[in-house]
Amino acid sequence: MTTAIWAVALMAASGRAISCRPEFRVFEGTKKEGNVIFDLSPLRMDPNVGGYTFQDVGDPKVRDYMYKINVCGLTRHPNGNCTEEFSVAYQYEPGGCLSLGRDFTDQYASFELLDPRLPTRGVALKYTGGDSKYCKGKKNRTMTIRFVCENREHKMDPIRSAVSELDCDYFITVKTPHACPIDCDRKSSKVCGEKGFCAYDTDKLAPACFCDSGWHGEGCMLTGEDGDKTSMDNSNACDGVCIALIFVFLLLIGLLVAGVFVLIRVRKMNELNIRFAALAEDLNPGDEAFELQEESAERIAEEFEGLT
Repeated sequence: MTTAIWAVALMAASGRAISCRPEFRVFEGTKKEGNVIFDLSPLRMDPNVGGYTFQDVGDPKVRDYMYKINVCGLTRHPNGNCTEEFSVAYQYEPGGCLSLGRDFTDQYASFELLDPRLPTRGVALKYTGGDSKYCKGKKNRTMTIRFVCENREHKMDPIRSAVSELDCDYFITVKTPHACPIDCDRKSSKVCGEKGFCAYDTDKLAPACFCDSGWHGEGCMLTGEDGDKTSMDNSNACDGVCIALIFVFLLLIGLLVAGVFVLIRVRKMNELNIRFAALAEDLNPGDEAFELQEESAERIAEEFEGLT
């Protein structure tokens, strides 16, 4: 029987800049809980240098839009048609520019898991407070970036990612190793050595690498002799439980030896008691022998008186 897994975000106080290392408390059932932490800060760019550029998913003849987005921070406007000099995301074209978010504070930015039931799948960053121009009901535009945990590093480019829009809400999905929890080993930008996958370990209550067959180690980087050596080292290691078992085993051996020793002593004592009892019978005749001796003495005394 499997238990339900769900999560809640741990956020800062209202009105403050939020961290680019979102943390979520993960619950399994009603008792177990653990934390899942992401770190998107390596994706953040200098606001004055640039941002990530994406195309629109629609037909360029109809929606010839481009998008400039930064992660966990502001970016400078792409052209002189923008109403805001700095914003977290822009939609622009040769004749116009609109903001898709206000800033990176918890009032206008938030994180959530892509799937609370699969907390290692990735995290979504949502910007709000964008321009309301052309939106129904003066609705402010929003921008949601879905970061999907992927084991192979690649740049966020318009060829692999594109922006879609629905009623002034904009979405883009980006696959990147930085969307994997920090507990899953990531060396040389390879999550789990590209020889496994990152998932939530319900025993350890934390994300971990689950290695493919033939691969070992915390980051699935060991195989062959390295893996055998690691297994050998682990098998030779003795933890507290091992020491306790050895102590109990030695104690049982000691009790067994003591029991055998006591049994031998008891048997020897019983043999000695038997021998002493036999010796006592030889040295001390019974009551019947004493009675016979008394009768003989009386008869001899009578005979002696008759002779006198």
